[in-house]
Amino acid sequence: MKQTFIALSIIAVIASCGDKDIDIPLPPPSSGSTMQLNGLSGETGETGSSARNSVFVDFSADKQTSILRSNWDLGFYTGSEFKIKINNTTGAYASVTNKTDINIVGSADTVGVKLEFNQNEPSSEDLTKMDDFNGSISGIRLTASANESENKVFILNRGTRGGIGTRDYMKIRVLRNGNTYTLQYAALAATSFKTAQISKNGDGDFVYISLDNGNTLSSFPAKKDWDIVWTYSAYKTNFGGMDVMYPFSDLVALNVLNNVQAFQALYANNEVAADAFTKFNKDSLSKYSFSNNRWLIGSSWRYTGGPPPSPAPFTRKDRFYVVKDPSGNVYKLKFLSFATEDGGTRGKPEIKYELIK
Repeated sequence: MKQTFIALSIIAVIASCGDKDIDIPLPPPSSGSTMQLNGLSGETGETGSSARNSVFVDFSADKQTSILRSNWDLGFYTGSEFKIKINNTTGAYASVTNKTDINIVGSADTVGVKLEFNQNEPSSEDLTKMDDFNGSISGIRLTASANESENKVFILNRGTRGGIGTRDYMKIRVLRNGNTYTLQYAALAATSFKTAQISKNGDGDFVYISLDNGNTLSSFPAKKDWDIVWTYSAYKTNFGGMDVMYPFSDLVALNVLNNVQAFQALYANNEVAADAFTKFNKDSLSKYSFSNNRWLIGSSWRYTGGPPPSPAPFTRKDRFYVVKDPSGNVYKLKFLSFATEDGGTRGKPEIKYELIK
């Protein structure tokens, strides 16, 4: 009864305003919180270092959203361009053929084509089968052209990295139909295909599709409703003087498509950093410059092994990060734990963040 009364009162207020503009106040941003990220899906065989969820965090709403990495295969850009993103969080590979008839593409089209990652023989060629790791729209390699003859069939290895099981290769062709994508897809050995229409609507930068059924995923947060994402992902490292693909866990990316920026504040030791975090305020910001590097945080917040210090793994407590969200709110962020060795749980890192007023 109380809820009904409130709803009717709001309607009455709106009606009484006639044609006047109404300013509906937004809730104030969160002043901060401590949060344990739910990277573990609970699936059989899952390990903390291969946690199967990506976790999106919205500081101003004190909200996290966990998405199973294997639940999506393609992301269709909702902006002005027609771009199709593949899933770097599973280590997916895509290779474009020279054919436009999806039904005649088969296993013969994979002969001599590198479509799988070999940890023992990393190659710079791997990077040509993935989207650029910088997260830019220009770094997405697959497009749908207005000229139908330019839309070649591509073969997709859906990815097996980070504890994802082996799945059939898929063959895919994407066309344009006005402001809509037309997706044709089938298992590589199939002689017929399925079709799905994907409209450029919704409140995300991408419409995400699973090739298990051609369905759209509605669980992703809106494009301005997240600041960072913690995930397993393909990335790169230097090997023999060249960049090669290198997938690993616990990577933290910024929502750079929606102007999230950050910087790292690094100190001499843990104690100095803890004191600096407490005292860090609006006046402290002038000493630093924000960066729009998607991987500004990356894996720099934790240590998993190698040369001293030891024991490993542990959370680096000699640093913290300052993050500006899509609305201009600025938060200081530090990581508290992520492994048994530092009192945490692998796959469920704990963070603390505070609004800088």
